[in-house]
Amino acid sequence: MMTSYRAGSTIVSPSLVGRAAELRALVDVLAAPPAVAVVVGEAGIGKSRLVAELSRHLTGRQVIRGWCRRIREPFPLGPVIDAVRSLGEDLSGARLSPVVGTLRPLLPELEHLLPPRPDPLDDRAADRHRLFRGLVELLAAPGPTVLVIEDLHWVDELTVDFLSYLITDPPPGLSVVLTYRAEEIDPQVRALTAVAPHSGGRIAIDLAPLDADQTGELAAAVLGTDAVSAEFADYLCARAAGLPFAIEELLALLRTKNLLVRSPSGWARREIEELNVPLRVRDSVLDRLAGLARDTRTVIQAAAVLQGPVPASVLVATAGVAPTALGPALACGLLTETTDAAPATLPETVAFRHPLAAQAIYEDLSGETRRELHSHAAAALDTLRPVPLGQLAHHLRLAGRTGEWATVAERAAVQAIELGDDAEAARLLREVLTTALLASEPRGRVAALFAQVASEAYVGPEAFDLVAPVLEQDIPVPVRGELRFRGALLLNQLSQDSIRVFDLLISASEDLDHRPDLKAWALACLGAPLAPGLPLAERVGHLSQARALLDEVDDRVFEVFLLGKIGSFLAPTGHPSWRDVTERMVARARSAPASRRELGAYNSATVACCVLGDHATARLLLDQAGPAVARSESPRMELRYEAARVLHDYCTGAWTDLRARARTAYDGLDLDVCTRHDVEAVVICLDVAQGGLKPGRGGLGAAARRWAGIGVDQSAIVFGALARAAVARDDTEGALACVDHLLAEARARDLWAPVGQALPALAAALIHAGRAAEADELVDTFADKVRGMDVPLAPAAVGHARGLLTGSSADLLAAAESYGALAHPYLAAQARESAAEVLLTTGGPTTAGPHLAAAISTYQRLGARADENRASGLARRNGISVPARHRGGQGGYGGALSPREREVAALAAGGRTNKEIAATLHVSTKTVDKHLSATLRKLGLRSRVELARRNGESYP
Repeated sequence: MMTSYRAGSTIVSPSLVGRAAELRALVDVLAAPPAVAVVVGEAGIGKSRLVAELSRHLTGRQVIRGWCRRIREPFPLGPVIDAVRSLGEDLSGARLSPVVGTLRPLLPELEHLLPPRPDPLDDRAADRHRLFRGLVELLAAPGPTVLVIEDLHWVDELTVDFLSYLITDPPPGLSVVLTYRAEEIDPQVRALTAVAPHSGGRIAIDLAPLDADQTGELAAAVLGTDAVSAEFADYLCARAAGLPFAIEELLALLRTKNLLVRSPSGWARREIEELNVPLRVRDSVLDRLAGLARDTRTVIQAAAVLQGPVPASVLVATAGVAPTALGPALACGLLTETTDAAPATLPETVAFRHPLAAQAIYEDLSGETRRELHSHAAAALDTLRPVPLGQLAHHLRLAGRTGEWATVAERAAVQAIELGDDAEAARLLREVLTTALLASEPRGRVAALFAQVASEAYVGPEAFDLVAPVLEQDIPVPVRGELRFRGALLLNQLSQDSIRVFDLLISASEDLDHRPDLKAWALACLGAPLAPGLPLAERVGHLSQARALLDEVDDRVFEVFLLGKIGSFLAPTGHPSWRDVTERMVARARSAPASRRELGAYNSATVACCVLGDHATARLLLDQAGPAVARSESPRMELRYEAARVLHDYCTGAWTDLRARARTAYDGLDLDVCTRHDVEAVVICLDVAQGGLKPGRGGLGAAARRWAGIGVDQSAIVFGALARAAVARDDTEGALACVDHLLAEARARDLWAPVGQALPALAAALIHAGRAAEADELVDTFADKVRGMDVPLAPAAVGHARGLLTGSSADLLAAAESYGALAHPYLAAQARESAAEVLLTTGGPTTAGPHLAAAISTYQRLGARADENRASGLARRNGISVPARHRGGQGGYGGALSPREREVAALAAGGRTNKEIAATLHVSTKTVDKHLSATLRKLGLRSRVELARRNGESYP
């Protein structure tokens, strides 16, 4: 006798089938945290079902889950926040540091458990870093926890950044599980999931389709029987391609059509001739849908459009049916509710049980029906508070209501900016600019906002291509002024077309009378040597106007920021007012910069002081900014600060670990082109000094060509080093190329003060080429250009160059003393070496010896091997004793602390861990261990506690 299988039974297997080995491997790794597990497989393969079993098998720890959504909200870290919300009262009694208070705006339902929100840091990167720290601490607070983030193929950029931060060094009690579809994953996300934590385990599980036996076992579990026939199992496996979801769908279809029968050997299907089951799941789902009542079918179609999960009220409103239609829609098994609600009430949220089913139904809808349902969905979502702007924008767009979509997308972008998610804001604004047909005013407004966000988020050089066409449109003056200004900043940041940047700034400044802050900013930028041929007096005039406009701006932080810019643009001109501006900046910052803009101003002023040779002021600025940078929690700000320190340390001879620090800063600065140049200049100069750059097209020549056209203030130090190296190698052509490149820039931009960094090397290059008259003219020109200016390096540079021209050892030694007073030991050593060469021809080895030995000792201390070898060769040829090299190697400090050891000591005494010190100084933890051990040994201390007691005391 055969019995038919009818509706009413389950369509989902009550047990996990065919994944015992994978589950066991997953549990074994996650049971020993910290650990990272990656579960990969195509849609319908059973990734979610596998990880759902973890709670039953991982004793003593809770599993929290978050999902990446196809439709994103402008809400940072949505999947992680969703998971953390479920911690709830598990956080009660946890001791949370103030940094966790950063999460209050994102977790209002947990507000009563979180510390007060700290003040914003005025720096997107810093706020994001603090947010990451707060999330990690919150995840670690309840004890052993497993964080599951599903559907990583739909992940947003900020969540990728957080997961990268988390996975590299997860807290001890936390394990992380990530799932995604391999065929849809972004390469960046794939790379993230391949990362193993510094400590702990890692496993990657690639789920394969079920075989026929496993398919039969799954079917039996769904049907509530011991077994199904082998023929039936083979049939199901072939038709469903071994996908568990497809197997369950086919069983549901067979049940719906009453095509399952029980025989003595177990459940089977009716004769093949009686069954027209399509091969694809899509057709299976649509067959099931067709058999439902009209209102039930409409609810399911609305759910497919909404994609979910959504509140049940939104689903019913979108479908335009009575709430009673929801019950049958849930009963058919295609939808699922996320809470157990009483029969008389609506569940909180509803979603499709599997996205494949939603996709099949959505794709089957006619275009007209889709647009109508999307429009209904938008109306329903607009009634929620707060409005889910991301979903609302999505449905308006697909409803064909493009104008409304653009408005909502702009609102969503503003919300994302307020929440610190610049990448999501940039994505939304990019879509509007590339898709919407907007009127000139809103298009200009969106383009200006996109340019502002693109500058903050560093989205790449293609960003300006979206802004450029809008700049050509007829836009109302207020919007046009801001758009041109923001576009100019973006273009300048990308280091492209300085002439166009200048033109945009000029036109912007004429349109910004309603915004004195932006007008002052634009005028300050016009004071930079952007376009060749612009007279110095005109640039200084723009800077003076900008400074005067600050009286109309009631914003102290902005004033500090702009004074920093004005001072950094004035300083390379040598104009005496640069010092007054810098002093005003320090006074307005109250000698304690705190915000991102204030710190940026201090960094710019520090670099400008180094270019002019005022290392004492640069040191003062660094000392004042250092504590604020350490508190900022902004990796970007720390890198910029480190870039300024690197340049200062090069000039003042603190070369220990300098090249490694410079390379680390260079790599981290990424798209910050201007700051990268400051660091790259130091790398090149160190390469020259240490003999790392080779002659020819691949070395000195390539470096010279690459730096041609870069601003004088940044390139002078590079061309000075390259010219010296070329002369030392008898490369006359290469030396003269350096002279030509630098002087072309100086003349084109009427910018001479920075040339002091290279003046002696340029003079030496011309003398070496037999063009001493030109060298003499160059020195006179420089001296004339900087006369009456505030250029601390100028007297020493002129004396050094004249000494080379006249062969005056007195001038050279005087220059060495002047360099020494400016704390520039490398240039002082070069001047002493040149003086010794002159003295060898006039006074002999006895007179020259002490000066040559002093130069060699400085080269040895710095690690300037190329200079040391050259000077030592000169000494040996003339019978002068060469000083023994310090055994400590480059930068040896004997019993005194090196500059790096002093930094480590200060941070350790302030309570920072070795890991935190490493992050602040951008070195490895092992390097910090080494420096700290050396510090304790030199100071005769036994522990960090004793070091802390000495905090504030002077170190030897």
